[in-house]
Amino acid sequence: MSFLRPEKDAKLNEDAADNDSQLFDIYKDIMITQASLARPAWSAEETLSRIELAAANRSLVERYIDLRISGQKQVDRVPLQKAGIRTNSAGLRDQLVGNGGICVRR
Repeated sequence: MSFLRPEKDAKLNEDAADNDSQLFDIYKDIMITQASLARPAWSAEETLSRIELAAANRSLVERYIDLRISGQKQVDRVPLQKAGIRTNSAGLRDQLVGNGGICVRR
């Protein structure tokens, strides 16, 4: 996608010939865009095959890096208390909650 041309202000251009030339430019832009997108290299099937080919040609190092990053994301999702790590806030929460419920001091 790209910027073709700025749109002219229709209120300022009340001349019929100028409006016709603006419409002609718009239709020309549409036809050029449709012709470009109709190219075989831009088809959905060709694009998917290029993506699959790029994925198949990745090096072992690139695959290892992706695997390591996904593993790190999985480890980051594990709550710290389930990994056996206690924080200061967990100790304070235990003092409030106690063994079996919430303690409300009066």
